Amino acid sequence: MFFQWHLGRSRFASCYIDSFVPTVEDGLAANKSYISSGSITEIQIWNVTTPPEGMKSLSWNTRPQRIALMGTVAFLPEKEKIERLGLEDGWQSQLATRFPCGRKASVVTIEVACDSCRIEFEQLFSVPPLGEYGDITGFGLAD
Repeated sequence: MFFQWHLGRSRFASCYIDSFVPTVEDGLAANKSYISSGSITEIQIWNVTTPPEGMKSLSWNTRPQRIALMGTVAFLPEKEKIERLGLEDGWQSQLATRFPCGRKASVVTIEVACDSCRIEFEQLFSVPPLGEYGDITGFGLAD
């Protein structure tokens, strides 16, 4: 799945990407759920090219191309990340998804992928967050 968003100038010199997953109880209370299978503790975040024609009309032939693996995130609620992996946030990840930001406005385009997993959810922009980042524009491609 590809995501793209615009970052404005800020006082921060470095940003990172992490997952936000509610507990099962919090998700159900907000009418949100997800289905997963396989290894969801090593979701890959790839830096990809930004398509000149935009993200709304991607096809397999016009999809962004991978530049470099930025790092990995675990698609787990925070409590499980701490218990299972000893991670409180993305800054502690072995392959942290840090990237420079803030000095000037920029466009960030990423691909979220995994080798042996599947995650299905409906992207609903409300509390608690699930698969959400501010003004994200996302587009998924099936194999």
